[in-house]
Amino acid sequence: LNILIMDQKLMTRYKSQGKIRVGNKNIVVDIDKGIYFFYRSLIPKAIRPNPQKYNPHISVVRNEDVPLIDRWKDDDGKFITFQYDTTIHNCDKYFWINVYSKDIENVRVNLGLPPVKYSSFHITLGNLKG
Repeated sequence: LNILIMDQKLMTRYKSQGKIRVGNKNIVVDIDKGIYFFYRSLIPKAIRPNPQKYNPHISVVRNEDVPLIDRWKDDDGKFITFQYDTTIHNCDKYFWINVYSKDIENVRVNLGLPPVKYSSFHITLGNLKG
């Protein structure tokens, strides 16, 4: 489900859904692989980034101490909605697109974590690690 929407800042964003998967040490949202493959295909071929080690996902909790650990599995298997923008970002090691989701923020708050640790969530498209 990919629906083009426009936010208040007139930035193009698409809307999609994913399924929350709770592991032993992390929580991710599994996403439509087509999003990952489409935006990865837009990275210039001369750059040749390495593919992701894991299936396409959005990290919700990773390497954080969770205050309300008794709620760890509350959202496992639930479907959530998220938006992603169409700009591919990069730094010296990574390529990604930004993701925004009140549903993901709510999962974090339910666990006693801050709603957003960074400016937004993201989908990693590749890396330039040796």
